[in-house]
Amino acid sequence: MSQLGERLRQTREQHGITLAQAAAQTRIRIQSLVALEEGQFDRLPNDVVAKGFIRNYAQFLGLAVDEMIDLFRMERGTSQPIRVIAATTIPRTRSYVLPSFFGIFLSRLPWLR
Repeated sequence: MSQLGERLRQTREQHGITLAQAAAQTRIRIQSLVALEEGQFDRLPNDVVAKGFIRNYAQFLGLAVDEMIDLFRMERGTSQPIRVIAATTIPRTRSYVLPSFFGIFLSRLPWLR
């Protein structure tokens, strides 16, 4: 069992809170809370979601959020690499039907005629 999970479980039990009560108050599924308390982070969707759950659960239990996140990072090791996906851009098209503002403005100047 992980140190993070053990601390979460012990704190919850010390406060006399059941998993069902914690799930209702934090709006985190019971299965996800069990996964956190057992240290089975692979059962959670990804590291970002896990950190959010840890943050909410730690605040609910009155624990130091930053300390719990640091424990998660230490136990988890490195997170999954960030994937960079190239965004597609819409090609810029310029309408040549209407003259530009400067063309109209300069054609109306008397000394340019």
